Amino acid sequence: MQRRTTSLRTPSTASTDLADSLTVAAVTRQVDSATSLSSARRKLKAARNLDQLRFIPHPYLAPDEIMLSIRKSRSYWRTFPFRDVTLDAFDGAVPWRRPQYRHGQKNRPGLYWAVTEEAHVPYESLTEHLALLRLDRDPDVVRILAQPFRLFVNERHGKSYVPDFFIVRDDLSVEVVEVKPLDKMNDPKTLATLNWAREIIEPHGWNYELVNEPGQQLGYNLRFLAGYRRSQLLASELLAAVRANTYQPEFFGALEARMAELTGTHAMFIRPHLLHLVWTGELTCDLNKPIDAGVVVSPRGRLEP
Repeated sequence: MQRRTTSLRTPSTASTDLADSLTVAAVTRQVDSATSLSSARRKLKAARNLDQLRFIPHPYLAPDEIMLSIRKSRSYWRTFPFRDVTLDAFDGAVPWRRPQYRHGQKNRPGLYWAVTEEAHVPYESLTEHLALLRLDRDPDVVRILAQPFRLFVNERHGKSYVPDFFIVRDDLSVEVVEVKPLDKMNDPKTLATLNWAREIIEPHGWNYELVNEPGQQLGYNLRFLAGYRRSQLLASELLAAVRANTYQPEFFGALEARMAELTGTHAMFIRPHLLHLVWTGELTCDLNKPIDAGVVVSPRGRLEP
């Protein structure tokens, strides 16, 4: 009688082998998923580059539709057809880019506390800083936004443009300000981009202004006067006295001495108040010359420059 041999594979062993095979398959799927996830993350990271994000087609718009994106926070922005954009859309807007700081960079970005905004406004170069000073000094300007939006075409290979400043005047007129150094005005690519932006922005009813760096002396004077821009740091009584008793063109030094005698105050306390009035434009002078005792200041003249 032939002896029947039994298999060494017991039911418990078979179940263990099945579980092991399932585990191996699950691990394999996890590895594949992890690889796919890693690849997807790399693609997403690459897609976060603005050069790739800015031309994603919109399913409900024409391929050549002009679009405008306004950033509300560092991780959220809203996109509108440019034809539908109004001033209300800019409530809570933040700059499109952050100032970049790195070793060896040529430009000098920073933050400027603007009296108009009563808040810090960023700039990306010293040329932009000087332009920001002139805007903050303009009494007709009521809002100053830095890099307020991104203008682009709703197609994959179109143009894109981020202006330097967006200002609103007291009559609610809007002006888009682009700051470019003179040495970049001969670049054909730069000129093509600026002309493209102007052709889109001006038909919308917004003004478009191209600003270059001012003269050296004017730049010195603007930076100097900016130190006297905040009226809350001055004595309101002295400021009112200077305003009330300045009524004709006069040398700065003579006006300072006359105000000191009139108020019984030392001239060193009168000077900041006079310089504040020059900043605001209530007193005007030739800012292309050094501000000293011999410069002529005139009350209620036009804003210079």
